[in-house]
Amino acid sequence: EGLREEELLDLIQGGRIRPESAWVAGRASREALFSAEVDAFVLAASSNSVSAESARRMTGCSVVEGSNFGLTVEARKVLLEQGCFVVPDVVASSASAAMVAHQLHQKGKLGPEELWASIETCIRSEVREGLERWHRGDGDFRAWAFAKAGL
Repeated sequence: EGLREEELLDLIQGGRIRPESAWVAGRASREALFSAEVDAFVLAASSNSVSAESARRMTGCSVVEGSNFGLTVEARKVLLEQGCFVVPDVVASSASAAMVAHQLHQKGKLGPEELWASIETCIRSEVREGLERWHRGDGDFRAWAFAKAGL
């Protein structure tokens, strides 16, 4: 929050976080992060980076799968069994695909602000619907997202 572009560039170099950046508040091993006392996890790393074992140690009950396939199939099952709310990759990590689809639909005529506003509105709407369904105990958000897309 509050990170300006130049600060973001200071934090990230070559696509990786620079640990010596003033914006890094602390460091821990990857596995230690899963045991951290947090409200939510945002997965923004590689595919299949969270195993079932790691999912069992996660203390936050909200997970945003910001990377494609951040959770293994087994980890997703564990989190679902634990009653955690997971915003799946097909919603949380869909911005680039959504951008292409929106631009194709609009024949490339959307400006950047209008394009991103449209995508954000769609993602927020899907997350709201997913959260409502989760509260009702309707199952797996990722499965609903695929079913809604006709897949």
